[in-house]
Amino acid sequence: MQNRFWIKLVCILTGIIFNGFSISYASKLISASSNKNMSGVQLWANNCSRCHNARSPTEFTPIQWDTIMLHMRIQGGLTGQEAKAILAYLTEASLPEFKTVTTTSSNQQDTNTNASGKTTVKSSGKAVYQKTCIACHGADGKGISSSFPDFTKKGGVLSHPSSVLLNNIKQGIGSMPAKGGNPNLSDEDLQAALDYIKNTFAK
Repeated sequence: MQNRFWIKLVCILTGIIFNGFSISYASKLISASSNKNMSGVQLWANNCSRCHNARSPTEFTPIQWDTIMLHMRIQGGLTGQEAKAILAYLTEASLPEFKTVTTTSSNQQDTNTNASGKTTVKSSGKAVYQKTCIACHGADGKGISSSFPDFTKKGGVLSHPSSVLLNNIKQGIGSMPAKGGNPNLSDEDLQAALDYIKNTFAK
């Protein structure tokens, strides 16, 4: 009699667990299926507002949105197709606002002549920050969400030695990829960006 009780109990619990997984799995399939038919703007509205207030597409340039989506795809649990659709929407929506800024900011460079007489082009720290870093760290250095450090915080990340900070930028740390997601940046660009960050936001 007692054995029958335990057998029934195990069967009931197994059924509950199995049904729970089935329902969960089914809901994921339904969600994934419905997302396939959504436009970039619908995916943007449905996903991004879960964690923070959706920002205006014109708040960042297309290049900056590209960097942001590198991070947000992972943090938001987006598929490659969803991230691509959202990025396409953000790029199209912000391009008219920044069609001249995207080229102007990238041309804010310093021209130097080295010992051999060759002219080298070096981006200013401000230009590097505005093109790559601002997407996640914001124009005010406080970070666009709590997952990014506040550069203006006294005793915060900028209190670490420059060598440590520069290595973190090069190698990537936390949710930040190496070189902020811009592999074209040289060591000189990264140093210039760090100098700009410390001079502008450190307290």
